[in-house]
Amino acid sequence: MKENSGRIMQWGVIWLICFCLFSLQPAWAATNISATYKYAWSENVGWQNWRATNAQATVGTTYLVGYVWAENIGWIKLGSTPTSGSYANTTNANWGVNRNSSTGELSGYAWSENVGWINFHPTNGGVTINTSNSNKFEGYAWCENIGWVHFQNASPEYYVQQDGPLVVNLVSFRAKGLADRVLLEWETATEVNNAGFHIWRALAGSGSYDRITGSLIPAEGGPSWGTAYTYNDQDVKSGRTYNYKLEDIDYSGVSTFQYPASAWAGVVNINANGSDGPVTVTAGQSVSVTVAAQTEDKAGTSMEWWIAADTPFGWYSYGQQG
Repeated sequence: MKENSGRIMQWGVIWLICFCLFSLQPAWAATNISATYKYAWSENVGWQNWRATNAQATVGTTYLVGYVWAENIGWIKLGSTPTSGSYANTTNANWGVNRNSSTGELSGYAWSENVGWINFHPTNGGVTINTSNSNKFEGYAWCENIGWVHFQNASPEYYVQQDGPLVVNLVSFRAKGLADRVLLEWETATEVNNAGFHIWRALAGSGSYDRITGSLIPAEGGPSWGTAYTYNDQDVKSGRTYNYKLEDIDYSGVSTFQYPASAWAGVVNINANGSDGPVTVTAGQSVSVTVAAQTEDKAGTSMEWWIAADTPFGWYSYGQQG
């Protein structure tokens, strides 16, 4: 009986190990790292493969996801999926490697179970994906337990290169307030392995986003072409400002959050000290009131307005003449 139990346990361990290794592959299948130029180098731990067999790295618009394999220290995780467009890197629960979408500069931290944190924007180094040099990674990352990690070298030649487009190369994401809804518009230049999109919304000032799309908005772009999309958010209140995020999801289930956008719905929006709601001020503190109107087809028409304020001294109203 003991011998049989031992065999069962051995097969169970083998099965578990195989499952863990091969389950990495689907999650990061949409890599855009070169199949040839994929190695960084560390003097202390050797080569680091950014496009390994069982898991790879992927460059997104504002952050990186996936895994890097180093044969002497094992897997290095670049981050999972941030909730706000980039990794906050303030705790051990929201870390990852970010990408500046304008400059290609990387920042933040990767993690290795065996050597700890790897800093992509250290004081005396830094890593950049150089869009002017064929999207090659340049510079040094730093790990206090293994030292510098070098991403490009002339002789012998090696470097890491992003040779495919971003999973979703987003051209624009805009929110436009209308009288009875907010119109969301976005355009892509290319889409690789993209299944579709979800829209997330937060009331301005709350910071808490909720998904407002019940089902995935199907992707219509491809590896060499993009397309334009629209979505109407009608579950809004007049005069309230909303923030939106666009989430794209690939066929493996990996998601990326894109640019934030904001807009308010309704005909007129009145803000006191930048707030849609009531504000409280102390004695002597000034109040700034802004009035905005969405004219749509009424552009050029004159408008009358007045503002009422509830103060400790009673109600006061102000119109165009004061």
